[in-house]
Amino acid sequence: MKSSITASLVVLLLGLSAASQTQIRPAEVPKSKVIGTVVARGFMSKLVLYTGQSQTRFRDDLLAKIEKGDGEINSGEYVRIIYDKSAAEEGALPEQMFEKKQAWEFTLRRDESCDRVMKDLLFYAIANDKGECTVQQYMQWLAWGAKESIPLEAKVKCYSFGEKDFRAQVDNSK
Repeated sequence: MKSSITASLVVLLLGLSAASQTQIRPAEVPKSKVIGTVVARGFMSKLVLYTGQSQTRFRDDLLAKIEKGDGEINSGEYVRIIYDKSAAEEGALPEQMFEKKQAWEFTLRRDESCDRVMKDLLFYAIANDKGECTVQQYMQWLAWGAKESIPLEAKVKCYSFGEKDFRAQVDNSK
């Protein structure tokens, strides 16, 4: 019995020693290339906090409807996409994205940590000092997004993108 426990410990230690010598690389997050239209924007996206001489801008939090998917993300699906850099680091997203209905090509990275049910993404509750709650709208509809028929119980997958991960689609139909 003692020899089998000793043998097991030796095997375990050898396994741990070999594992510690193996270089572990972080898994590359797969990217999705899609075309979609931004239909809503989180209201905090436009806020800038000034503290002393520094400023912090909240990250842009968008709701987009996908027009052309890639298999991972399907056409007609709504996705939450977060610009992964603040304006102070890289500059703001182009206002054209929010002023005119236009298709954009996005290269997105999956981020399951910010998935939400649609109604929890669109709204949030605020409790007053009496414990009474009021519901506030988090996502602000863009002019063309307000006409969307949104499935409130649907799960909305979350993705992020960076400065070089988007571009406006050219309309060749003219």
